[in-house]
Amino acid sequence: MVGWGIRNISEKVRVVVSACVVVTAISAFGTHHFWVNPYLEDWRRAAKEVQAANLDPHTPVLVRTGLIETAKPTWDVELDRDNPLLAPLAKYPVPGRILLVPSGLNEPSVRYMNDLSSKLLDSSAEFVYLTRDLGDPFEAWLSGRFSGRGFTVRKLGHADGVSVFLFQRRPS
Repeated sequence: MVGWGIRNISEKVRVVVSACVVVTAISAFGTHHFWVNPYLEDWRRAAKEVQAANLDPHTPVLVRTGLIETAKPTWDVELDRDNPLLAPLAKYPVPGRILLVPSGLNEPSVRYMNDLSSKLLDSSAEFVYLTRDLGDPFEAWLSGRFSGRGFTVRKLGHADGVSVFLFQRRPS
C-alpha cells in the first residue's frame, strides 16, 4: 500500500519529501556534537586552582577521578603519580601528597576513607579535595565528617565538571 502511494507521487515530490526526511534526521540526531562541550571536565583549570592555593608539598590532596577501576579501594595509599588511576594528574600535575578517593560510596570505600581520615587527614591543618562532579558522594561525606572536627570547607573553584574544595582547620 505504501509502495503504491510512493509510486504514484511525482518524482519532484519524492525528492522534496526525501530531502525533508534527511534534514529532519540530521537536525534531530546528527548535530548533537554542535552544542555539547567536548571538554566536559577541565582538569587543567582545576589543577591551576589547586596550584594557586600555594599548598605545602606535604598537604594531602584527595583526588576522585571517578574511573570505574576506583570503585573498590584495592590500592596502596602511597600511589605513584604515574599510576593509571590518577590519569588526569599525569597531564595536569598538582602539588601536595596525592591520595586517591574511590569513585563510589560503599562499605569498602567508607572503611578506606575512615582509615585514610584517621591516619592522615585528622592531624592535618588543611587538605584539598579535587573531584569529578558526576556522581560525587564524598564531598558531603567529607564535609560532614570534618565540620565536626574543627574544619571549614571552602570551594576554590569549579572547572567544567571538576570541583576543588579546601578544608582548613579553624583556629582554636
